[in-house]
Amino acid sequence: MIWLKTGSSTAELFPVPLPDVVRETVEHTGLKAEMTVRQAAMVTTDPRRLDRILANLLTNAHRHGHAPVRITLDGSTITVRDHGPGFPPELLTHGPRRFHTGAPERGRGHGLGLTIALGQAAVLGARLDLANAPDGGATATLHLG
Repeated sequence: MIWLKTGSSTAELFPVPLPDVVRETVEHTGLKAEMTVRQAAMVTTDPRRLDRILANLLTNAHRHGHAPVRITLDGSTITVRDHGPGFPPELLTHGPRRFHTGAPERGRGHGLGLTIALGQAAVLGARLDLANAPDGGATATLHLG
């Protein structure tokens, strides 16, 4: 088993057409998302890890936000946005923490989705930024290159 927290995980990198990988993830999650491709790109990444990141971000957007959920691709950058209440201030200040939910209205129990997404992004050498949109909703922006 690979443990992300130990830093022993490695990515298996392949050149892939980013719009195709994102479409496949949306299809296999069964979740609705409007997708806009501003600029298509081939990226060298681990498609399995990218799928895990995107599936977690989409699930989070649907579970804690409101429709419409939008995915925007601009070169090697992917932004997932919902139109819900946004991320709790504590999450934006301290980042996601394992087994911690900062807002009771955002669901029962403890989640790992954003923590896993951040860990997988780190393995890919990518950056995942979390923010709230000025006009409402949460945004997660994955910078692959």
